[in-house]
Amino acid sequence: MPIPERLQPLIDRARDQLASMTERDRKLLLGLLVFFGLLLVGGGIFSMKSSLDTRQARVTDRQDTLRRVQLMAADYGESHDKAEQIAAKVAEHGDTDLSAYLEQVAQRTNVGDRLDSVRQKSQTSDGGLVETVYAVKLSNLTQEELPSFLFEMESTGYPIKVRNMTVKSRKRSDQVTLNVDLDVSAFKLASANPEE
Repeated sequence: MPIPERLQPLIDRARDQLASMTERDRKLLLGLLVFFGLLLVGGGIFSMKSSLDTRQARVTDRQDTLRRVQLMAADYGESHDKAEQIAAKVAEHGDTDLSAYLEQVAQRTNVGDRLDSVRQKSQTSDGGLVETVYAVKLSNLTQEELPSFLFEMESTGYPIKVRNMTVKSRKRSDQVTLNVDLDVSAFKLASANPEE
């Protein structure tokens, strides 16, 4: 039995009910059906809009995440390149001992006779980089010689960093001399350091 034939008794019954209703009841029923129809359509539209808003928020969130990942990838690439350049600079001076380097700097700045000592204090390793801290003593420097020595020491590309500096001045007959204690960190690659 086809579906329209099965529904025919229901349709006939609904017609009979409508025919037995007054005009006012029919208008009320029609208004109620229109109201519920509009409510159903409005609810469907609201539900679809809410679903679309949720999906749009997810898409926006994923786009932001993708942008952050792309920025992080670019930063990583730049950092990796910079790290390789730094490693190449550090490896350049891997064979030069800090005490020999400081003696060369002292000779170039004419304070070689006043470089009293360079001795190792400590050594730490952080992954592929070895940091060795040295205590450096200089005595009887003039106020012009100290900045010249420091500039020459740090500007030649040798991988060092001055960690601490103590300067004591001494005045003798109108001449001020400086005694300087430095803590200097020297860096080497772990593979270039035979002790590691």
